[in-house]
Amino acid sequence: MVRAGIKILIITAILTGVFSTPVLAQVMTSTNFKMQQDSINFGGGYSNSDSFQEEDSMGEIATGYSSSTNFILHAGYQQMKTAFIALSAPSSTTLEPSIPGLTGGNATGTSYAHVMTTNEFGYTLQINASTSPALQHINTTTYYFDDYIPVGSAPDFVWDIAPTTSVFGFTPEGIDIVSKYRDNSGVCNVVDGNDTERACWGPLSQTLETIASSENYNDPEGTTTTIHFQAESGNQHLQVSGKYRAQITITAYMN
Repeated sequence: MVRAGIKILIITAILTGVFSTPVLAQVMTSTNFKMQQDSINFGGGYSNSDSFQEEDSMGEIATGYSSSTNFILHAGYQQMKTAFIALSAPSSTTLEPSIPGLTGGNATGTSYAHVMTTNEFGYTLQINASTSPALQHINTTTYYFDDYIPVGSAPDFVWDIAPTTSVFGFTPEGIDIVSKYRDNSGVCNVVDGNDTERACWGPLSQTLETIASSENYNDPEGTTTTIHFQAESGNQHLQVSGKYRAQITITAYMN
C-alpha cells in the first residue's frame, strides 16, 4: 500500500510584543564608534537614590510624539526607545511525494521563516516539535518515523539512514544560521563555516533549539531562514500506511 503524503504543521510564535517602530540611523560615525542619538541642551544628567533612578535633560525644543501615514516620531532625547519584531511562516508544509510502505523512499518539504526587527541587538530564531518522535501517524502514536540521529555530536553533512529504519529530520539554511549547521570540507558545526545547500541534518526535538541568530537589526528588508524537512523509509523497512504529521513551532524574539 502507498502511504499518503506527510504534512508538517508550522506554528509561528513571537515571544516579545510588537511596538511602534523607530527610525534607526547614526548621527555621527567613525571607524571606532557609532552615535545613534545626540542632544543639544543646557542642563540635565543622571541621578539616583535608594528608591529611584532618573535621567533628565532641559532646553530641548520640538519634542514629543507625532505621526502621519508615513512615519511615527518620538522626538527628544528622553523619548522612550521602542523596538519591533515580526515573524512570518506558512501555516503548513506537505512532504512529497508519497512514500510506498513496502519499497520505501523519501519525501521532502521546505518552509521559510522571515524575521524583521528594528532591535539594534538583533534577534534569535528557534524551532521545536510538539511530540517525540516528531513525525507520527495521525490516528495512533504506535506508528511513527524515528527522529534523525547523527553519527556524532554534530549534524550529519549528508543525509544517511539504515535501510531497516524510517527517519525524519531537518536542516536550516540562511545568512544567519548558527555554527552548528555550518560546514567546511564535509564537516558540520564549523564556526564561520559555509552554508551548503541541504547539508548538516539533525533531529527535531521538544526542546527549543536556536537555528539562526543576528546581533544587528534588519529593518526593513528582514531575513529569511529556509528550513528543509525530510522523511525516509528504508527499502528493508515496512512502514504502516496512513497519514503522518509533525507539529513544529518556530519562535523569534529580540536579543
